[in-house]
Amino acid sequence: MKTNPTQRSAFRLSLTISSLVVLFFLIVTLVTGNAGFVLWSLLPAFITAITGYAQGKNVRRKAGIR
Repeated sequence: MKTNPTQRSAFRLSLTISSLVVLFFLIVTLVTGNAGFVLWSLLPAFITAITGYAQGKNVRRKAGIR
């Protein structure tokens, strides 16, 4: 079974989005001096990365790719 390139890169995409979100809130934190912005962005970014990892793993398992 051949997989779609978009499906194969689900983890990379979610990791990129998570990193950009954390980077954005890190910049907001540095500008405002309030560390709460970056701290509150870590949990949603982590959840996004884990979801992308699980989706990518699921697609690879169904396709027979290690």
